[in-house]
Amino acid sequence: MKQFSEADIQRLRQAYHDDPRILSKIQEDNAVVLNNPVLVPETGCASWELFYYCPTHGVPLIWDRHASEHYRCPIDGEEFTGEPFRGGWWRKLNDLNARACYQLGIAWMLTEDKTYFDRVRDILMQYARYYPGYAEHGGIPYNGPGKMNAQTLCDALCLSEFVKGYDLIFDALTENEQLIIERDLLRAGADFLLSKRWEQLHNHEVRINSALAMLGAVLDDTHYLDIGVNKEWGLRDQLRCGVLKGGLWFEGSLHYHHYALQGFFEFERMIRYAHQEYSLMSMPQYRKMLTLPLHLLMPDDTEPTFNDCIPLKDTVRYPDLYEFAYACTGDETCARMLSIIYDREPRTGLTAFLYGDPRLRLTEPVRETGNYHDPDNGITIIRRPEQGRAVVLKHTPYGGEHDHYDKPGLIIYNNHVPLLPDMGTTGYGAPMHYSYYKNTLSHNVLCVEEFNQPPVNPRTLSFTETDDYAEVTVEVDWREPPADVPSLTRVEWNTHAYRDIVYRRKVVVYEHMVIDITRVTNPHRRQLDNTLHVDGERLLTTGGYTPLRNYDPSDPMYYFRDCFVSRMGRTVSVPFRTLTEKKIQIHCACSDPDAELHQLTGPANPPIGSLSYLKIRSKARTVVSVYVIDLHPEDEQMRNVIISLSQNTVNITSDLQEAILTQHI
Repeated sequence: MKQFSEADIQRLRQAYHDDPRILSKIQEDNAVVLNNPVLVPETGCASWELFYYCPTHGVPLIWDRHASEHYRCPIDGEEFTGEPFRGGWWRKLNDLNARACYQLGIAWMLTEDKTYFDRVRDILMQYARYYPGYAEHGGIPYNGPGKMNAQTLCDALCLSEFVKGYDLIFDALTENEQLIIERDLLRAGADFLLSKRWEQLHNHEVRINSALAMLGAVLDDTHYLDIGVNKEWGLRDQLRCGVLKGGLWFEGSLHYHHYALQGFFEFERMIRYAHQEYSLMSMPQYRKMLTLPLHLLMPDDTEPTFNDCIPLKDTVRYPDLYEFAYACTGDETCARMLSIIYDREPRTGLTAFLYGDPRLRLTEPVRETGNYHDPDNGITIIRRPEQGRAVVLKHTPYGGEHDHYDKPGLIIYNNHVPLLPDMGTTGYGAPMHYSYYKNTLSHNVLCVEEFNQPPVNPRTLSFTETDDYAEVTVEVDWREPPADVPSLTRVEWNTHAYRDIVYRRKVVVYEHMVIDITRVTNPHRRQLDNTLHVDGERLLTTGGYTPLRNYDPSDPMYYFRDCFVSRMGRTVSVPFRTLTEKKIQIHCACSDPDAELHQLTGPANPPIGSLSYLKIRSKARTVVSVYVIDLHPEDEQMRNVIISLSQNTVNITSDLQEAILTQHI
């Protein structure tokens, strides 16, 4: 066995003997596989799990082992049939089988009960029977094809679990069974992965190369190991080139930050005792990646849903990473994160059982209370922990395919919940992923002509902390050459619309107020929309109702409704009732005397709820717009707010202030 030493096995068997609850958990998690005949697709019918989403509500459909032809939405019970849902159903079955191979293999190692051995062997033998005949298929844009699934990535994920399960039961297999599984599944799978490696920086390549190296480790084949780890764009290059100086995975999504790290650690767990010479544990990037999330936690202990994150799917906890890392390093950063994780859930998971270090002492969680600013990662967080508040400016470098078009984007938490959220996205196969959630218009940011921003790397101009306030100023300049990374992507933006535009954003955070100042140089007089959305109910609407034209369903404007438009010409105050039943006010102003304030409603995530949108619209050559977000207690909120703009200065007065509040742009 490669992944555990003999000492590990004896220790784990004793731990199971002392507390058999881990076996009950494995049985519970894999009951559908244990209690039903082995079911393996005979053809390459499995497609993509991200097709297995309700097209209306953007949530995963209910998966039922006994309903391979009917798929039900958990929101309203609507039933779907046929493709693409059928292929998604089979993809989820493959994933279930693969996970069971590993977890039931663990049960065999602990108990030597042949029930578990037989089920793992039978699953592997069935896949070995059909895998060589699976037709290559896929067609998902910018994703390599698969055989058992529709992506090279998904084949790699399944093979990673299969090879772990095979390693666990290897000694009990007959020579003929070993031959068949290795030849027709593991080596056939490894050769397929080899043929589909892309020379790019990407989370896919991490997981594909990780699977390839794991297969090499178990099969004692250094050919697979060398390619997976050391060839160009193998694991070593992915780690060296894919992690920014500040520790953020280059794709800028915290989901993919952890997803890539999981791929690296899957590999590290397999070669701990055999082929350790291939380990990358000495490289500094692992520690940076593990440390960074501590700095980014929001007041509700979640992570900002930058870029392609699926809030309903992500747990943003990842004890598997931190248990293993602490066992390897004893790093107190990992211990601190584990204390936060286990503040909300018991330490009873499989990873804690397998890799949990007895040296770990869980303490009262220590969360970040100070501000965080890192121009290399492109993230600034200004905190007011006593108000459960975090103001986040996302100015990450362009991250390729999984980036969203929202530089620099704004998120505000207040009273421990999102007030101005970043919605993340939904399943990539659901229509709203590309048509709404990924778009500039659905973020708190500048949008030009209702088109998506082209790739750009923001530049940090200033960051200041004082006793009274903290502020950050960031600029994006579309006169510069477009940002790029060595990663395949699909073009979803309009370069012409943003040509020659310079966009500067300054966010200032006081104890009970956030000031958001935008200055745009707009030489071609494009239509500019400075957009905010609030997770709450708009209590007062100004202006006249304006019907929206009939937009195509592929256009984000298709999803908006209830549009009211008013000329600004003065400070406009808009009150809201938030999800926590708190009243807030947003005061709006613009330097353009012809500017308009648009008030609309758009979907939340999932789209069973809604967000209240504000857009300051202007076509001026140079325009300054201001949002003052009043977060005072309701009985102390500002009244008679006047925002005056002159040249490069913003002045704010109200009945609450003893002096004029002045900010320079």
